[in-house]
Amino acid sequence: MNLVRTMSRAVNRLVAHAPPSIYNVVRAVRCSIDAPYIAWNVRRGRPFILVYQQGRVASTSVFESLCALKLPAPIYHVHTISESNAQRRIEEARRQRGRIDRNLFTGRAIGREIARRGADRRGEPWKVVSIFRDPISVMMSLHFMNAEKSFGRLLDGKAGLEAGAAIAHFRTIFENDDPSRWSISTWYEDVFREELGIDVYEYEFDREAGYSIIDAPGFRVLLIRYEDMAGVFQKAVAEWLHVDPSEVHLERFHIHRDRRFDRTHDQVKKNLRVSRGACDRVYGTRFAKHFYSRGAIDRLTERWCEEEPTKPRATTDTRE
Repeated sequence: MNLVRTMSRAVNRLVAHAPPSIYNVVRAVRCSIDAPYIAWNVRRGRPFILVYQQGRVASTSVFESLCALKLPAPIYHVHTISESNAQRRIEEARRQRGRIDRNLFTGRAIGREIARRGADRRGEPWKVVSIFRDPISVMMSLHFMNAEKSFGRLLDGKAGLEAGAAIAHFRTIFENDDPSRWSISTWYEDVFREELGIDVYEYEFDREAGYSIIDAPGFRVLLIRYEDMAGVFQKAVAEWLHVDPSEVHLERFHIHRDRRFDRTHDQVKKNLRVSRGACDRVYGTRFAKHFYSRGAIDRLTERWCEEEPTKPRATTDTRE
């Protein structure tokens, strides 16, 4: 890792935990450079590489790993590539006097340029990588990332969180919510398809390999299941980008992590159990059935279910 990347990482870590006023000033400076640079590269016809997915699914690690390849392409980490959606979220953060993530500004600029491209998707396709993960794990991670908002009165005066209270909190969610309506479950329909124009459900996912590549007009998309990242990342990225596998390495990098709750989060992951009915609802969604095999769903159910495992189900793979 060169000195520039080392310094950049150090700055990112400091800014990530800075007060909103400082955070937003630093981000504004960076974004004043991003927008014209994005437009300039689009005019030159250079294909972009986008890490485009929901949060809390190793997106920063993937971004850093791709940057380490030193490819001759602009690389950006975004959660939206809709100019209007990004602008709406920017304005909402301003009203709440909160932090405005860089990915919203870059997503706004990229969305503007994609709209300008319109139906003209000639030339080398843009590369898009998107990672997805077990919905129960993502839901917990999202709540711990926004602990003050998510747990509210469960936090004590020192912003602590008792594990038992957190477990009860999550049990209430998983036993009573409709997971088919979670944004975790509908993101590829509500965001990815609407913004990128690609319906991943029209393409068969290789549930045994743990990753698949979609070649669509203007885009080459890599989908990776988080649970298989360690074993398939090198092979999948090499195939997707047409590079030597020996050059690809998965770098672990956490930037938006509130370490105050690490111990409680670990305790929840270790001790949370929900009913089989709750598991069946979570893993019966269109999202889960498309990306996870019957065997993988059974393993996740066993991981979170409070009941003893039942007789193994038939392994016949029936997609719905």
